[in-house]
Amino acid sequence: MLSSSLNLDPSDERVLALEPVREWLRQRRYEAIQERRALEAQTALERALDRHCTLEGIVKLHDAATRAGHTLPIELERRYRLTLERLEEERHHAYQVRLAIMGAATVTLLIGVIGAIWSILRYRDVVEGVQQLDQFAAQGNFDAADQFIARLEKNRPAILQSNNVQAARTRLEEARAKENQRREEFEKARLELERAIAEGGPAQQDVKLLTDLARDEKEKFIVRDIEKRAQEKWREQEGKASDSWKQRRAALEERISPAFV
Repeated sequence: MLSSSLNLDPSDERVLALEPVREWLRQRRYEAIQERRALEAQTALERALDRHCTLEGIVKLHDAATRAGHTLPIELERRYRLTLERLEEERHHAYQVRLAIMGAATVTLLIGVIGAIWSILRYRDVVEGVQQLDQFAAQGNFDAADQFIARLEKNRPAILQSNNVQAARTRLEEARAKENQRREEFEKARLELERAIAEGGPAQQDVKLLTDLARDEKEKFIVRDIEKRAQEKWREQEGKASDSWKQRRAALEERISPAFV
């Protein structure tokens, strides 16, 4: 300090009188430093505008170049404003592009999720439909199967287009054809037995065949009735055979008895 170099007391009037000058010098030095830094920032801003730069970078350099009231050249300020507008527009456009990409990705993902859920639900419906049709075929419940198919045609026609459901319907029709054939054979055997009973000669193997062909309670009831009437015929035939044998034996005994008298 000046007072120290001159061995003066800081409270000395001469030192105090020089204090405004010293303050003015400090201020000038500070302003010079700020001006130098502003010019350096200005130069750096010019270089940044000449090449690819970021929005944050040129804003930071502009703030540094205009600090402490420093004014940029008009052309440099114009270039800065144009570049700033361009970078802000590019950023806004990039933001919109990102939003569009994210929106498209979200929609695609949502469609994929919905499609997966729909596929799972449709697969479940197809599996249940196949199981139901196979159950109807195994039980021979073809009326219920026709009603089930009619409901699907009305409410869920897409399920009927499934290859698995089509295969199940094929198996159902095959089972229906076998059942119709069995019923025809049952009816044919029943008629033959009815005729045989009426004529008095039902065969046991025919009754057994009819028994094997019977499936539902109605057919089993018919079999029991025919079997009962067949047994009555068999007992009647056995009785007649026994009476005939007794008559032949009595006649034989009558012819043989005089020979021993």
